Amino acid sequence: MIQVIEILIVSTCLIPLIYFYSVIFVKGYYDLYRLYLSIKTNIKKYLLIYISKISLLILSIAFTIALGYVYGLIFAILNTVLSLLIIPKSFIKVTRRFLFQNLISDFIVTCLTVLSLTIKSEIGYVFLVPEVLIVSSVILSYYINYPIEEIIRTYYLKKAKNKIKQANNLKIIGITGSYGKTTVKNFLAEFLSNKCVLVSPGNVNTLMGLTKFINNCLTPFDEYLVVEIGVDKLNGMKKYKRLLNLDYAVITSVGPQHLLTLKSIENVYKVKTDIAYLLKKDGTLFYNSDSVSYSKKFNGLKTVSFSSNDYKIISKNGEPAIVNFDDISIKTRLHFDSSVLNAYCAYEIAKTIGVNKKTLIPKFERLEEISRRKKIIKKGNKIWIDDSYNINFNSAKESIDYALKLQGKKCCITAGLVELGKDKKVYLTKFGEILAKLDSIFIMNNDFSGDMLNGYLSNGGNIKNVIKESKFDKVLNMCSNFDVILVLPIGDKYNLI
Repeated sequence: MIQVIEILIVSTCLIPLIYFYSVIFVKGYYDLYRLYLSIKTNIKKYLLIYISKISLLILSIAFTIALGYVYGLIFAILNTVLSLLIIPKSFIKVTRRFLFQNLISDFIVTCLTVLSLTIKSEIGYVFLVPEVLIVSSVILSYYINYPIEEIIRTYYLKKAKNKIKQANNLKIIGITGSYGKTTVKNFLAEFLSNKCVLVSPGNVNTLMGLTKFINNCLTPFDEYLVVEIGVDKLNGMKKYKRLLNLDYAVITSVGPQHLLTLKSIENVYKVKTDIAYLLKKDGTLFYNSDSVSYSKKFNGLKTVSFSSNDYKIISKNGEPAIVNFDDISIKTRLHFDSSVLNAYCAYEIAKTIGVNKKTLIPKFERLEEISRRKKIIKKGNKIWIDDSYNINFNSAKESIDYALKLQGKKCCITAGLVELGKDKKVYLTKFGEILAKLDSIFIMNNDFSGDMLNGYLSNGGNIKNVIKESKFDKVLNMCSNFDVILVLPIGDKYNLI
Protein backbone atom coordinates (compact mmCIF):
# COMPACT_ATOMS: atom_id res chain seq x y z
CA MET A 1 0.00 0.00 0.00
CA ILE A 2 2.84 2.39 0.92
CA GLN A 3 4.57 1.66 -2.41
CA VAL A 4 1.37 2.45 -4.31
CA ILE A 5 1.06 5.76 -2.45
CA GLU A 6 4.71 6.55 -3.18
CA ILE A 7 4.22 5.85 -6.90
CA LEU A 8 1.13 8.07 -6.95
CA ILE A 9 3.00 10.89 -5.20
CA VAL A 10 5.98 10.63 -7.59
CA SER A 11 3.65 10.58 -10.60
CA THR A 12 1.72 13.57 -9.26
CA CYS A 13 4.97 15.52 -8.93
CA LEU A 14 6.41 14.53 -12.29
CA ILE A 15 3.34 15.13 -14.48
CA PRO A 16 3.28 18.95 -14.01
CA LEU A 17 7.06 19.09 -14.41
CA ILE A 18 6.95 17.11 -17.66
CA TYR A 19 4.12 19.35 -18.86
CA PHE A 20 6.07 22.50 -17.99
CA TYR A 21 9.21 21.27 -19.73
CA SER A 22 7.21 20.18 -22.78
CA VAL A 23 5.72 23.66 -23.12
CA ILE A 24 9.15 25.29 -22.98
CA PHE A 25 10.63 22.65 -25.28
CA VAL A 26 7.93 22.82 -27.95
CA LYS A 27 7.71 26.63 -27.89
CA GLY A 28 11.48 27.02 -27.93
CA TYR A 29 11.95 24.77 -30.93
CA TYR A 30 8.99 26.20 -32.76
CA ASP A 31 10.72 29.58 -32.45
CA LEU A 32 13.95 27.99 -33.67
CA TYR A 33 12.11 26.56 -36.67
CA ARG A 34 10.65 29.97 -37.54
CA LEU A 35 14.07 31.54 -37.24
CA TYR A 36 15.49 28.79 -39.45
CA LEU A 37 12.96 29.71 -42.14
CA SER A 38 13.98 33.35 -41.82
CA ILE A 39 17.76 32.97 -41.93
CA LYS A 40 17.95 29.81 -44.06
CA THR A 41 20.30 27.99 -41.74
CA ASN A 42 20.91 24.26 -42.26
CA ILE A 43 18.10 22.33 -40.55
CA LYS A 44 20.51 19.48 -39.73
CA LYS A 45 22.18 21.67 -37.12
CA TYR A 46 18.88 22.22 -35.34
CA LEU A 47 18.06 18.51 -35.47
CA LEU A 48 21.45 17.87 -33.87
CA ILE A 49 20.58 20.31 -31.08
CA TYR A 50 17.19 18.67 -30.61
CA ILE A 51 18.60 15.13 -30.42
CA SER A 52 21.50 16.12 -28.15
CA LYS A 53 19.17 17.88 -25.70
CA ILE A 54 16.84 14.89 -25.50
CA SER A 55 19.78 12.51 -25.06
CA LEU A 56 21.41 14.58 -22.32
CA LEU A 57 18.11 15.03 -20.50
CA ILE A 58 17.63 11.25 -20.47
CA LEU A 59 21.23 10.77 -19.31
CA SER A 60 20.71 13.38 -16.59
CA ILE A 61 17.71 11.47 -15.27
CA ALA A 62 19.46 8.11 -15.55
CA PHE A 63 22.58 9.28 -13.71
CA THR A 64 20.43 10.91 -11.04
CA ILE A 65 18.61 7.65 -10.34
CA ALA A 66 21.81 5.58 -10.44
CA LEU A 67 24.41 7.84 -8.79
CA GLY A 68 22.62 10.81 -7.25
CA TYR A 69 21.65 14.33 -8.15
CA VAL A 70 25.23 15.68 -8.34
CA TYR A 71 25.97 13.66 -11.48
CA GLY A 72 22.59 14.60 -12.89
CA LEU A 73 23.41 18.29 -12.46
CA ILE A 74 26.75 17.77 -14.20
CA PHE A 75 24.89 16.46 -17.25
CA ALA A 76 22.48 19.39 -17.04
CA ILE A 77 25.48 21.73 -17.33
CA LEU A 78 26.82 19.67 -20.26
CA ASN A 79 23.43 20.01 -21.92
CA THR A 80 23.71 23.80 -21.88
CA VAL A 81 27.38 23.91 -22.90
CA LEU A 82 26.79 21.54 -25.83
CA SER A 83 23.96 23.75 -27.06
CA LEU A 84 26.33 26.73 -27.12
CA LEU A 85 28.93 24.76 -29.08
CA ILE A 86 26.52 23.33 -31.64
CA ILE A 87 24.40 26.37 -32.48
CA PRO A 88 25.93 28.22 -35.48
CA LYS A 89 27.71 31.51 -34.75
CA SER A 90 25.51 33.31 -37.27
CA PHE A 91 22.46 32.20 -35.30
CA ILE A 92 23.94 33.48 -32.05
CA LYS A 93 24.57 36.89 -33.65
CA VAL A 94 21.06 37.14 -34.99
CA THR A 95 19.22 36.08 -31.82
CA ARG A 96 21.60 36.56 -28.91
CA ARG A 97 18.94 37.62 -26.42
CA PHE A 98 16.54 34.84 -27.39
CA LEU A 99 19.36 32.28 -27.28
CA PHE A 100 20.43 33.36 -23.80
CA GLN A 101 16.88 33.14 -22.46
CA ASN A 102 16.33 29.77 -24.12
CA LEU A 103 19.53 28.25 -22.75
CA ILE A 104 18.94 29.53 -19.23
CA SER A 105 15.39 28.17 -19.18
CA ASP A 106 16.63 24.82 -20.52
CA PHE A 107 19.34 24.67 -17.86
CA ILE A 108 16.98 25.54 -15.00
CA VAL A 109 14.31 23.08 -16.08
CA THR A 110 16.86 20.29 -16.62
CA CYS A 111 18.29 20.92 -13.13
CA LEU A 112 14.83 20.90 -11.61
CA THR A 113 14.03 17.67 -13.41
CA VAL A 114 17.17 16.14 -11.90
CA LEU A 115 16.40 17.42 -8.41
CA SER A 116 12.80 16.27 -8.56
CA LEU A 117 14.05 12.72 -9.18
CA THR A 118 16.40 12.81 -6.19
CA ILE A 119 14.97 10.29 -3.76
CA LYS A 120 15.78 10.67 -0.09
CA SER A 121 15.16 7.78 2.28
CA GLU A 122 13.77 8.86 5.62
CA ILE A 123 12.59 6.27 8.14
CA GLY A 124 11.83 3.67 5.54
CA TYR A 125 9.80 5.67 3.02
CA VAL A 126 10.38 8.17 0.28
CA PHE A 127 10.55 11.73 1.53
CA LEU A 128 9.22 13.92 -1.29
CA VAL A 129 8.60 17.32 0.29
CA PRO A 130 11.65 19.01 -1.37
CA GLU A 131 10.65 17.58 -4.72
CA VAL A 132 7.07 18.78 -4.35
CA LEU A 133 8.35 22.27 -3.50
CA ILE A 134 10.72 22.28 -6.49
CA VAL A 135 8.06 21.17 -8.96
CA SER A 136 5.55 23.62 -7.52
CA SER A 137 8.04 26.49 -7.73
CA VAL A 138 8.69 25.76 -11.41
CA ILE A 139 5.00 25.90 -12.24
CA LEU A 140 4.28 28.89 -10.02
CA SER A 141 7.25 30.85 -11.37
CA TYR A 142 5.56 31.14 -14.76
CA TYR A 143 2.27 32.35 -13.30
CA ILE A 144 4.09 34.78 -10.99
CA ASN A 145 6.54 36.11 -13.59
CA TYR A 146 3.96 36.84 -16.29
CA PRO A 147 1.76 39.08 -14.09
CA ILE A 148 4.86 40.98 -12.92
CA GLU A 149 5.84 41.68 -16.54
CA GLU A 150 2.26 42.71 -17.29
CA ILE A 151 2.22 45.06 -14.28
CA ILE A 152 5.40 46.72 -15.55
CA ARG A 153 3.98 47.07 -19.07
CA THR A 154 0.71 48.47 -17.69
CA TYR A 155 2.59 51.03 -15.59
CA TYR A 156 4.44 52.46 -18.60
CA LEU A 157 1.35 52.31 -20.82
CA LYS A 158 -0.66 54.22 -18.21
CA LYS A 159 2.13 56.77 -17.90
CA ALA A 160 2.15 57.28 -21.69
CA LYS A 161 -1.66 57.59 -21.78
CA ASN A 162 -1.48 60.28 -19.11
CA LYS A 163 1.09 62.20 -21.15
CA ILE A 164 -1.24 62.04 -24.14
CA LYS A 165 -4.13 63.38 -22.01
CA GLN A 166 -1.97 66.26 -20.80
CA ALA A 167 -1.46 67.38 -24.41
CA ASN A 168 -4.93 68.89 -24.73
CA ASN A 169 -4.70 69.87 -28.40
CA LEU A 170 -2.94 66.72 -29.56
CA LYS A 171 -4.09 64.92 -32.71
CA ILE A 172 -2.72 61.42 -33.24
CA ILE A 173 -2.00 60.05 -36.71
CA GLY A 174 -1.32 56.32 -37.00
CA ILE A 175 0.19 54.86 -40.17
CA THR A 176 0.21 51.18 -41.09
CA GLY A 177 0.77 49.21 -44.28
CA SER A 178 2.92 46.52 -45.84
CA TYR A 179 5.36 49.16 -47.04
CA GLY A 180 5.55 52.93 -47.35
CA LYS A 181 4.90 53.64 -43.65
CA THR A 182 8.19 55.40 -42.93
CA THR A 183 8.16 57.36 -46.19
CA VAL A 184 4.60 58.62 -45.67
CA LYS A 185 5.44 59.47 -42.06
CA ASN A 186 8.49 61.53 -43.07
CA PHE A 187 6.69 63.26 -45.93
CA LEU A 188 3.77 64.12 -43.65
CA ALA A 189 6.18 65.51 -41.06
CA GLU A 190 7.53 67.84 -43.75
CA PHE A 191 4.02 68.98 -44.72
CA LEU A 192 3.23 69.67 -41.04
CA SER A 193 6.57 71.29 -40.28
CA ASN A 194 4.92 74.64 -39.45
CA LYS A 195 3.06 72.91 -36.61
CA CYS A 196 4.33 71.44 -33.33
CA VAL A 197 4.64 67.89 -34.63
CA LEU A 198 6.29 64.89 -32.95
CA VAL A 199 7.27 61.99 -35.21
CA SER A 200 8.32 58.53 -34.04
CA PRO A 201 11.96 57.89 -34.99
CA GLY A 202 13.18 55.42 -37.61
CA ASN A 203 10.98 52.35 -37.78
CA VAL A 204 9.92 52.33 -34.11
CA ASN A 205 6.50 50.73 -34.54
CA THR A 206 5.84 48.28 -31.67
CA LEU A 207 3.51 48.89 -28.74
CA MET A 208 6.21 49.15 -26.08
CA GLY A 209 8.58 50.95 -28.46
CA LEU A 210 5.96 53.66 -29.02
CA THR A 211 5.18 53.71 -25.29
CA LYS A 212 8.81 54.42 -24.47
CA PHE A 213 9.01 57.07 -27.19
CA ILE A 214 5.89 58.88 -25.93
CA ASN A 215 7.06 58.77 -22.32
CA ASN A 216 10.45 60.21 -23.28
CA CYS A 217 9.51 62.76 -25.91
CA LEU A 218 5.88 63.92 -25.86
CA THR A 219 5.22 67.37 -24.37
CA PRO A 220 1.93 69.17 -23.55
CA PHE A 221 2.70 71.63 -26.37
CA ASP A 222 2.74 69.08 -29.22
CA GLU A 223 -0.13 69.44 -31.69
CA TYR A 224 0.41 66.30 -33.79
CA LEU A 225 1.84 62.90 -32.95
CA VAL A 226 2.68 60.83 -36.04
CA VAL A 227 3.50 57.16 -35.44
CA GLU A 228 4.03 53.98 -37.41
CA ILE A 229 2.05 50.92 -36.35
CA GLY A 230 3.67 47.60 -37.18
CA VAL A 231 1.68 44.36 -37.15
CA ASP A 232 2.86 40.95 -38.31
CA LYS A 233 0.37 38.68 -36.49
CA LEU A 234 -3.36 38.16 -36.74
CA ASN A 235 -5.28 40.34 -34.27
CA GLY A 236 -2.01 42.15 -33.54
CA MET A 237 -3.60 45.57 -34.06
CA LYS A 238 -5.94 45.29 -31.07
CA LYS A 239 -3.15 45.61 -28.47
CA TYR A 240 -2.47 49.18 -29.65
CA LYS A 241 -5.90 50.15 -28.30
CA ARG A 242 -4.24 50.14 -24.88
CA LEU A 243 -2.22 53.18 -25.94
CA LEU A 244 -3.60 54.89 -29.04
CA ASN A 245 -6.95 56.46 -29.84
CA LEU A 246 -6.39 57.80 -33.34
CA ASP A 247 -7.77 60.95 -34.89
CA TYR A 248 -6.42 59.90 -38.30
CA ALA A 249 -5.53 56.42 -39.51
CA VAL A 250 -3.62 55.65 -42.71
CA ILE A 251 -3.24 52.40 -44.68
CA THR A 252 -0.40 52.97 -47.14
CA SER A 253 -0.54 49.59 -48.91
CA VAL A 254 -1.31 45.89 -48.68
CA GLY A 255 1.15 43.49 -50.29
CA PRO A 256 3.30 40.36 -49.93
CA GLN A 257 4.99 41.25 -46.64
CA HIS A 258 5.27 39.16 -43.42
CA LEU A 259 3.82 36.15 -45.23
CA LEU A 260 5.88 33.85 -43.01
CA THR A 261 3.69 34.74 -40.03
CA LEU A 262 0.52 35.99 -41.72
CA LYS A 263 0.46 33.15 -44.31
CA SER A 264 -1.64 34.93 -46.98
CA ILE A 265 -2.38 38.29 -48.59
CA GLU A 266 -5.92 37.98 -47.21
CA ASN A 267 -4.54 37.91 -43.68
CA VAL A 268 -2.27 40.87 -44.45
CA TYR A 269 -5.36 42.78 -45.61
CA LYS A 270 -7.21 41.80 -42.43
CA VAL A 271 -4.55 42.97 -39.98
CA LYS A 272 -3.86 46.23 -41.82
CA THR A 273 -7.53 47.21 -42.07
CA ASP A 274 -7.90 46.47 -38.35
CA ILE A 275 -6.44 49.94 -37.78
CA ALA A 276 -10.03 51.13 -38.18
CA TYR A 277 -10.66 49.82 -34.65
CA LEU A 278 -8.14 52.32 -33.25
CA LEU A 279 -9.99 55.36 -34.62
CA LYS A 280 -12.13 57.72 -32.61
CA LYS A 281 -15.79 57.85 -33.61
CA ASP A 282 -15.21 61.13 -35.44
CA GLY A 283 -11.84 60.02 -36.85
CA THR A 284 -10.81 59.84 -40.49
CA LEU A 285 -9.37 56.84 -42.31
CA PHE A 286 -7.12 57.25 -45.37
CA TYR A 287 -6.51 54.20 -47.52
CA ASN A 288 -4.73 53.35 -50.76
CA SER A 289 -7.46 52.08 -53.08
CA ASP A 290 -4.83 50.66 -55.46
CA SER A 291 -4.28 47.79 -53.01
CA VAL A 292 -6.98 48.19 -50.34
CA SER A 293 -10.65 47.70 -51.16
CA TYR A 294 -13.42 49.16 -49.00
CA SER A 295 -14.06 47.04 -45.90
CA LYS A 296 -17.10 46.64 -43.65
CA LYS A 297 -14.81 47.78 -40.86
CA PHE A 298 -14.91 51.24 -42.42
CA ASN A 299 -18.69 51.57 -42.04
CA GLY A 300 -19.62 54.61 -39.98
CA LEU A 301 -16.18 56.16 -40.42
CA LYS A 302 -15.19 59.14 -42.48
CA THR A 303 -12.95 57.70 -45.21
CA VAL A 304 -10.66 59.27 -47.80
CA SER A 305 -9.26 57.06 -50.55
CA PHE A 306 -6.25 57.91 -52.65
CA SER A 307 -4.68 56.12 -55.61
CA SER A 308 -2.33 56.51 -58.54
CA ASN A 309 -5.38 57.42 -60.67
CA ASP A 310 -5.74 60.72 -58.79
CA TYR A 311 -2.79 62.29 -60.57
CA LYS A 312 -0.67 61.98 -63.70
CA ILE A 313 3.09 61.43 -63.72
CA ILE A 314 5.32 62.75 -66.48
CA SER A 315 8.82 61.29 -66.39
CA LYS A 316 11.43 60.45 -69.02
CA ASN A 317 14.59 58.35 -68.79
CA GLY A 318 14.56 58.17 -65.02
CA GLU A 319 14.38 61.93 -64.48
CA PRO A 320 12.46 63.27 -61.44
CA ALA A 321 8.71 63.12 -61.90
CA ILE A 322 6.42 65.98 -62.83
CA VAL A 323 3.08 65.39 -61.11
CA ASN A 324 -0.21 66.90 -62.31
CA PHE A 325 -3.39 66.99 -60.20
CA ASP A 326 -6.12 69.50 -59.28
CA ASP A 327 -4.98 71.77 -62.15
CA ILE A 328 -1.56 71.93 -60.49
CA SER A 329 1.76 70.86 -62.02
CA ILE A 330 4.54 70.06 -59.54
CA LYS A 331 8.13 69.45 -60.56
CA THR A 332 9.28 67.06 -57.86
CA ARG A 333 12.60 65.52 -56.83
CA LEU A 334 11.02 62.06 -56.68
CA HIS A 335 12.07 59.33 -59.09
CA PHE A 336 9.72 56.43 -58.29
CA ASP A 337 5.98 56.01 -58.79
CA SER A 338 5.61 54.61 -55.26
CA SER A 339 7.38 57.67 -53.84
CA VAL A 340 4.95 59.95 -55.68
CA LEU A 341 2.01 57.92 -54.34
CA ASN A 342 3.37 58.17 -50.78
CA ALA A 343 3.88 61.92 -51.21
CA TYR A 344 0.36 62.32 -52.56
CA CYS A 345 -0.99 60.34 -49.59
CA ALA A 346 0.80 62.67 -47.15
CA TYR A 347 -0.45 65.67 -49.15
CA GLU A 348 -4.08 64.48 -48.88
CA ILE A 349 -3.74 63.96 -45.13
CA ALA A 350 -2.25 67.42 -44.59
CA LYS A 351 -4.92 69.01 -46.80
CA THR A 352 -7.70 67.23 -44.88
CA ILE A 353 -6.19 68.33 -41.57
CA GLY A 354 -6.49 71.90 -42.78
CA VAL A 355 -3.02 72.91 -43.94
CA ASN A 356 -3.21 75.61 -46.62
CA LYS A 357 -2.70 74.18 -50.10
CA LYS A 358 -0.44 77.08 -51.07
CA THR A 359 2.06 76.12 -48.37
CA LEU A 360 1.94 72.44 -49.34
CA ILE A 361 3.00 72.84 -52.98
CA PRO A 362 6.54 74.20 -52.30
CA LYS A 363 7.07 71.46 -49.73
CA PHE A 364 5.89 68.83 -52.22
CA GLU A 365 8.53 70.11 -54.64
CA ARG A 366 11.29 69.68 -52.03
CA LEU A 367 10.45 66.10 -51.02
CA GLU A 368 13.13 63.50 -51.73
CA GLU A 369 13.38 59.73 -51.35
CA ILE A 370 14.81 58.95 -47.91
CA SER A 371 17.90 56.95 -47.05
CA ARG A 372 17.78 53.23 -47.94
CA ARG A 373 14.31 53.60 -49.44
CA LYS A 374 14.89 54.16 -53.17
CA LYS A 375 17.43 56.88 -52.58
CA ILE A 376 19.21 57.99 -55.78
CA ILE A 377 22.88 58.80 -55.20
CA LYS A 378 25.04 60.18 -58.02
CA LYS A 379 28.79 59.74 -57.57
CA GLY A 380 30.80 60.92 -60.54
CA ASN A 381 29.41 59.23 -63.62
CA LYS A 382 27.77 56.42 -61.63
CA ILE A 383 24.22 56.19 -60.32
CA TRP A 384 23.52 54.26 -57.12
CA ILE A 385 19.98 53.21 -56.27
CA ASP A 386 19.84 52.50 -52.55
CA ASP A 387 16.75 50.39 -51.85
CA SER A 388 18.51 48.29 -49.24
CA TYR A 389 15.76 48.49 -46.62
CA ASN A 390 12.61 47.51 -48.51
CA ILE A 391 12.70 43.73 -48.42
CA ASN A 392 9.63 42.92 -50.51
CA PHE A 393 9.04 41.80 -54.07
CA ASN A 394 7.00 44.78 -55.28
CA SER A 395 9.61 47.29 -54.16
CA ALA A 396 12.45 45.24 -55.65
CA LYS A 397 10.62 44.98 -58.98
CA GLU A 398 10.00 48.74 -59.11
CA SER A 399 13.67 49.47 -58.40
CA ILE A 400 14.84 47.07 -61.11
CA ASP A 401 12.35 48.51 -63.61
CA TYR A 402 13.68 52.00 -62.84
CA ALA A 403 17.30 50.88 -63.27
CA LEU A 404 16.43 49.47 -66.70
CA LYS A 405 15.31 52.94 -67.85
CA LEU A 406 18.81 54.31 -67.27
CA GLN A 407 21.68 54.24 -69.74
CA GLY A 408 24.79 52.11 -69.21
CA LYS A 409 25.85 48.80 -67.70
CA LYS A 410 23.72 47.71 -64.74
CA CYS A 411 24.27 45.42 -61.75
CA CYS A 412 22.38 44.51 -58.60
CA ILE A 413 23.64 43.72 -55.09
CA THR A 414 21.19 41.65 -53.06
CA ALA A 415 20.80 39.02 -50.36
CA GLY A 416 17.45 37.85 -51.73
CA LEU A 417 13.94 38.02 -50.29
CA VAL A 418 12.62 36.59 -47.02
CA GLU A 419 9.32 36.17 -45.14
CA LEU A 420 7.51 34.89 -48.24
CA GLY A 421 5.64 32.02 -46.55
CA LYS A 422 3.77 29.54 -48.70
CA ASP A 423 4.15 31.80 -51.77
CA LYS A 424 7.93 31.65 -51.54
CA LYS A 425 8.32 29.67 -54.78
CA VAL A 426 6.19 32.08 -56.81
CA TYR A 427 7.95 35.25 -55.64
CA LEU A 428 11.49 33.86 -55.78
CA THR A 429 10.87 32.63 -59.33
CA LYS A 430 9.57 36.06 -60.38
CA PHE A 431 12.48 37.73 -58.60
CA GLY A 432 14.93 35.58 -60.55
CA GLU A 433 13.18 36.44 -63.81
CA ILE A 434 13.49 40.21 -63.33
CA LEU A 435 17.11 39.92 -62.13
CA ALA A 436 17.92 38.28 -65.48
CA LYS A 437 17.29 41.63 -67.19
CA LEU A 438 20.38 43.13 -65.52
CA ASP A 439 23.99 42.67 -66.64
CA SER A 440 25.33 41.19 -63.39
CA ILE A 441 24.10 40.05 -59.99
CA PHE A 442 26.12 40.09 -56.77
CA ILE A 443 24.70 37.67 -54.21
CA MET A 444 25.65 38.60 -50.64
CA ASN A 445 24.45 35.46 -48.84
CA ASN A 446 25.88 32.89 -51.30
CA ASP A 447 22.37 31.57 -51.90
CA PHE A 448 21.34 31.68 -55.54
CA SER A 449 19.68 28.35 -56.13
CA GLY A 450 16.31 26.67 -56.37
CA ASP A 451 13.38 28.79 -57.48
CA MET A 452 15.33 32.04 -57.85
CA LEU A 453 17.93 30.34 -60.06
CA ASN A 454 15.23 28.63 -62.13
CA GLY A 455 13.50 31.96 -62.72
CA TYR A 456 16.79 33.62 -63.62
CA LEU A 457 17.73 30.95 -66.19
CA SER A 458 14.22 30.70 -67.64
CA ASN A 459 14.33 34.39 -68.58
CA GLY A 460 17.68 34.16 -70.38
CA GLY A 461 20.00 34.85 -67.46
CA ASN A 462 23.62 33.69 -67.75
CA ILE A 463 24.95 31.98 -64.62
CA LYS A 464 28.40 33.41 -65.41
CA ASN A 465 27.00 36.85 -64.59
CA VAL A 466 26.11 35.80 -61.03
CA ILE A 467 28.90 36.53 -58.52
CA LYS A 468 28.67 35.17 -54.99
CA GLU A 469 30.56 37.33 -52.51
CA SER A 470 29.74 37.86 -48.83
CA LYS A 471 32.21 40.71 -48.18
CA PHE A 472 30.61 44.04 -48.99
CA ASP A 473 33.89 45.90 -49.53
CA LYS A 474 34.90 43.43 -52.25
CA VAL A 475 31.51 43.76 -53.90
CA LEU A 476 31.85 47.54 -54.00
CA ASN A 477 35.23 47.22 -55.71
CA MET A 478 33.79 44.83 -58.31
CA CYS A 479 31.00 47.34 -59.04
CA SER A 480 33.50 49.87 -60.37
CA ASN A 481 32.91 48.65 -63.94
CA PHE A 482 29.19 49.41 -63.85
CA ASP A 483 27.29 52.63 -64.54
CA VAL A 484 24.13 51.83 -62.54
CA ILE A 485 24.40 49.97 -59.23
CA LEU A 486 21.17 48.86 -57.57
CA VAL A 487 21.40 47.84 -53.91
CA LEU A 488 18.50 45.70 -52.71
CA PRO A 489 18.19 44.34 -49.12
CA ILE A 490 21.63 43.30 -47.82
CA GLY A 491 21.25 43.65 -44.04
CA ASP A 492 21.58 46.48 -41.54
CA LYS A 493 25.30 46.01 -40.91
CA TYR A 494 26.21 47.36 -44.36
CA ASN A 495 26.55 51.07 -44.97
CA LEU A 496 26.39 52.04 -48.62
CA ILE A 497 27.65 55.60 -48.39
